[in-house]
Amino acid sequence: MDVKTGVDFARKHDIRLIVKGTGHDYLGRSSGSNSLSIWTRHMREIYSGPSAGPNVTSPEMNITEPIDAYAGIFHLPAFSPENTTESLREALTVVFEKALAAYPGEFLSLVPPPVEYSQFWEWWRDNNGPLNGGGDVIVGSRLLGKKELMTDTATLAKALKAAGAVPGLDLYLVGPGGNGPRKVVRRGGGSVVSSIWKDVLVHTGVTWPAFDKDTELRQKSLLTNKYVEALRQLAPDSHAYVNEADPNEPNFQRTFWGDNYERLLAIKRKYDPTDVLWCHPCVGNEGWKVASVL
Repeated sequence: MDVKTGVDFARKHDIRLIVKGTGHDYLGRSSGSNSLSIWTRHMREIYSGPSAGPNVTSPEMNITEPIDAYAGIFHLPAFSPENTTESLREALTVVFEKALAAYPGEFLSLVPPPVEYSQFWEWWRDNNGPLNGGGDVIVGSRLLGKKELMTDTATLAKALKAAGAVPGLDLYLVGPGGNGPRKVVRRGGGSVVSSIWKDVLVHTGVTWPAFDKDTELRQKSLLTNKYVEALRQLAPDSHAYVNEADPNEPNFQRTFWGDNYERLLAIKRKYDPTDVLWCHPCVGNEGWKVASVL
């Protein structure tokens, strides 16, 4: 009810609404100056749903006709006070073993041994030091598959060299050709996730001293027009990871959502015709921009 009240209030008074969760978003879409923020961090109840399998019904979820579905028990957060370190490890191990049983030899699950700290500062000190005066960073990304990585290694080397002109080019292995991702059948017949989401994710980032606006503008231009552009030219038909991408990505509609964008835009127009929810870059935000910050 509190969330609904917030949405209704924002709609009534023509106030921008921002939803902030606990996941990461390098593009800053979970914050906005002079907006009403709905913070979901403290929504931590435990929900128990129906079991997995065919012919599932659920009165509490308003599923009255039998459907083939997967549902279960969701713990928010997993690290609840009732859990011990060992009980959590055992629970996660069982979950992974059951999930991967149908794909023997194709995946490896690992729950590393825990390291306990008496307070958050100890963890931060050991894993993030030394502290400095701060700085700013933005990233850009591109999804590269087997074609881009193996067809023409000379072109690949040239593109990676251009994209990594500054320190910070990282290669993230996401899903290297396993039958699980390739054979998955989307429940409901659709998804907002691009079908290109596979193989390898490439990041390149730039940094500049904090509060240095001139350097910031120059580096942002280099990221969009030079570093990530090299990856676009290497994989012109590919997409990017929306949570870790250049906020100034050209043609972000296709780059982030591909062929799904028009369908998502129609849903946005149907359920939020007055754009109570908007951010950049997001579905349906073409008519909005931040003009000034008070």
